[in-house]
Amino acid sequence: MLLVAALPIGLAMGAASGASAGSLKAELSQLPRIRVLPAGVVQISPYVPGMGEHWANPANLPFGPIYCVIEGHITCMEYMISQKDFAEGVSHNKLVPWFDGKRQPPINHIDIGFEPNGHHGYEIPHYDIHMYFLSPEARLAGDKLVTK
Repeated sequence: MLLVAALPIGLAMGAASGASAGSLKAELSQLPRIRVLPAGVVQISPYVPGMGEHWANPANLPFGPIYCVIEGHITCMEYMISQKDFAEGVSHNKLVPWFDGKRQPPINHIDIGFEPNGHHGYEIPHYDIHMYFLSPEARLAGDKLVTK
């Protein structure tokens, strides 16, 4: 009886993971490719789980913008703002993801993460602000594609 009850749950979970991969492909098809990134932007990291590859113009680092890329599509834009800037009330206005009149995709969600010890590339306490153009489910599906 328990096995019979568990079967629909297992099938639903399998369908959900399949839907996530399909969702990723559908969502990626709506997002711009890396060819629209501003001049001077290059890949600066391999694939990072939940985010994708990181691309940026080295002259703009560490602040950004930094672009997350999955399968050649731009899936997010990131800025890194120091804890000191926030504490001192520094404003960062008119942050734009690309230039030359190119239009930004709609933002699906925003994650703001505090890095108390910093990380490689920006070793001071700071906030990573990610503006994602695809759903959290599609981001996770991207991880599954890369790990295959």
